[in-house]
Amino acid sequence: VSWYETQNIHHVTVADFLELARDLGVTVEESWYFAGDREIGAAGANWRAEYAVFRVSG
Repeated sequence: VSWYETQNIHHVTVADFLELARDLGVTVEESWYFAGDREIGAAGANWRAEYAVFRVSG
């Protein structure tokens, strides 16, 4: 069962969003990850990013 199919409140992670996009046939063209007011790299973004911006298509 995917996180978005449960009854529980769940804060979405980067990995969760990427899985959802894949399941829906959406392509993530670009992504940016941020902690506070600083952009961070993709490595570790699933644990460190406070928010993310995705450019998607499909």
